[in-house]
Amino acid sequence: MEYDESFDAGHPPERHVVAIDGTQLSYLQWGRVGTPMFLLHGITSDARVWWRVAPTFAAQGFAVRAFDLPGHGLSDVVDMHRIDWLAALLDRAIAAIAPGAVDLIGHSWGGAISLALAAARPQRVRRATLLDPAVRMDPAHGATVIDRYAAGIGDSLAANQARLRAENPQWHAADVYWKALALANCRRSAVEGLFIGSGQWELTPYFDALRVSTLLLLAEPEHTVVPADVLEQIRAAAVARPIRIRTAAGATHQMQRVAFDSVMAELLPWHTAAAADTL
Repeated sequence: MEYDESFDAGHPPERHVVAIDGTQLSYLQWGRVGTPMFLLHGITSDARVWWRVAPTFAAQGFAVRAFDLPGHGLSDVVDMHRIDWLAALLDRAIAAIAPGAVDLIGHSWGGAISLALAAARPQRVRRATLLDPAVRMDPAHGATVIDRYAAGIGDSLAANQARLRAENPQWHAADVYWKALALANCRRSAVEGLFIGSGQWELTPYFDALRVSTLLLLAEPEHTVVPADVLEQIRAAAVARPIRIRTAAGATHQMQRVAFDSVMAELLPWHTAAAADTL
């Protein structure tokens, strides 16, 4: 299927670039006025994964920006892949675009970066959401899954669309198109950077450090990437921290693609709530 105007959900974004120490980070923008919100995608996707999420928030009075993370979309590659380093890079990029406190939503790899940023820089985040975030990495295991995650990188748009349609019949045509294009533009070094180059890590301690109102939105138990032992520790941290834990009905790990309505039913009230609201 060729690009159709409906793939912008009736609200075409503007493309911009911000440079941090010579690294060019491309981002899309929906809406110019309102509460600043930044969206961070998962591995091998790009800013277009938010094609329905971003316009929905823009219509609610948010100025929404979604990055192509390093090595993805139109953004430069980087040589450093540690989660805390990427969080610091994105923090500086966000500050260059929108000084002050912002809302933050991250999915998977982007959720890991968002968690690290919110824990380290609570004054920069008004409210955060982590969509089924990556919470640990073992490079030995990562090396065994790289080829699966990298499938389609560098392939043609048509080839990626055909494969994605066959593998994900429940996806909207726009999700197939934008993911196919993201894979065509993604650099394998970024995938290798996450699964091997980022080192061995677990982000559970960041939940203990959270001072930011944070929604952890999980996929259904059979699909979530958050291990049961980590989730148990997060639930313990949530007793004394501003953390809300929810499951998006019908969601796989690709939650905004397969369960858009139930995901937005959680996200909209969370981010439109006043910052002073109690959980």
